[in-house]
Amino acid sequence: MSDTIYREILRRLKDSDDSVAEMISRHGIQVRDIVILSIVCNQGIIPSTRLAELFGFTQSVLNRSQERLISAQLLSARSNGDAQSIVRATAKGMQVAIRFDQAATCSDEA
Repeated sequence: MSDTIYREILRRLKDSDDSVAEMISRHGIQVRDIVILSIVCNQGIIPSTRLAELFGFTQSVLNRSQERLISAQLLSARSNGDAQSIVRATAKGMQVAIRFDQAATCSDEA
């Protein structure tokens, strides 16, 4: 799915769901963040270094996305003792990812 399609899905979510729109605006959630959230939901628990590898991001880019998602209470992180964090989606994060995936499915069918 292209970045343009993700932006359109994000716009539709903002238009159709005030709570998602407020959260996106308040926390500065970006398209990249929602894509990361979706991957984390699909993977369950995943090391942040693995996420960086999957996307080809530097750790600093991934850290900024994680910080926005954690601030929005969509993601939680904990140290695994090896100076890296393990991330997982919160219940709220899973709900947002499901809404995003549903909006993406509707967009694909159109």
